[in-house]
Amino acid sequence: MNTQTHYKGDKSLYFYSEIWGLNSYEFDIVKRVSRCRFKGQFESDLRKSIDVLDIYEKEYSNMTFVENNYNNLSDNFIKEKELNTYEIEIINRIIRCRFDSNYFIEDLRKIKMSILKYLEDCENIITIAGKLNLNSYENKTK
Repeated sequence: MNTQTHYKGDKSLYFYSEIWGLNSYEFDIVKRVSRCRFKGQFESDLRKSIDVLDIYEKEYSNMTFVENNYNNLSDNFIKEKELNTYEIEIINRIIRCRFDSNYFIEDLRKIKMSILKYLEDCENIITIAGKLNLNSYENKTK
């Protein structure tokens, strides 16, 4: 498949989103979080994810959800998309947020806080080329 460089892995995000039963809000956030380091729009993508979370929370009361039996990201997805620990945590929360409607709004807020922490922790870890070097950062923090 001949695609842009920020499309990672053998299978697309569309493929995984269908398997996980994600709605449009959730797909948009997963897409932005999993590509933000590779597309060159790190801060913009994460800030847009926060905007989508705000919209999702506001419009939540009018929604019905399809039950999803998915628990966690697969190792294959993590490897294909070259996700770091921040991205894994955020995407896992998005996939699971609908399981308990009593905690849905709280979960959306936790996702937002995770994205803000990702932005904060990474704001000074930018290479000369202007791209984030999170892999070396993660190795130093382990």
